[in-house]
Amino acid sequence: GNLRTLIKENIPLEECFSFISDILSGMEEIHKTIIHRDLKPENILIDSQGSLLITDFGLAKYIGEKTRTHSFKGAGTIPYMSPECWTGDSNTISMDIYSLGIIFFEIVTGHLPYTASTEIEWRECHLFTPFPSISNYRSGNLTKLDQIIQKMANKRPSQRYKTISEIKIGRAHV
Repeated sequence: GNLRTLIKENIPLEECFSFISDILSGMEEIHKTIIHRDLKPENILIDSQGSLLITDFGLAKYIGEKTRTHSFKGAGTIPYMSPECWTGDSNTISMDIYSLGIIFFEIVTGHLPYTASTEIEWRECHLFTPFPSISNYRSGNLTKLDQIIQKMANKRPSQRYKTISEIKIGRAHV
């Protein structure tokens, strides 16, 4: 299966942190060379030991190559596309960090941060709608975790983490 099959409301926090840790470890390796450009729960598979593995590199680009929202290979997955993907900016690690912020929000809350019906509405959400707090969906003292996810999903790439290794999410950090 894939991560989508595991996402639901109120996943125990230790399980959330385990999922997030697996994803961050995989992304550290990936970002040595490429930007994935299509991170979503369906592209994160579960192996026989329950570890998560990032797959589907069909839209991946080498770091620094120019990107387009649409190409002959298709588009990224709209609910996870970074603002700079919508505007056709150069590929950077920051694009994937934004998508991971959305995935981590979804792991912790069981919900996407935005809902929209059309591609134009999704574009507006990613470019202009403030990112919601996880406290809107889940109770508990999760302020630090919320701050980390908020920084990952900041509209401005310059305000996000610069590398995956800067992101420290775990019980000790929350």
